[in-house]
Amino acid sequence: MSQKSSVPPARVPAEKLVRDIRRATRKHHSAEDKIRIVLERDDVCLNRIGIHVGVIF
Repeated sequence: MSQKSSVPPARVPAEKLVRDIRRATRKHHSAEDKIRIVLERDDVCLNRIGIHVGVIF
């Protein structure tokens, strides 16, 4: 006899509903925004590394 899942059956639709809502309301970024976000993140990382090493950017 196999067990299907440890999650109660009433919770599965609720979790699926939450995933569907998050998927539908997820923010869509343009290509330029994605590049800007990555560059800003890298800039912050480089500044943190510079602070630890003693270099100021």
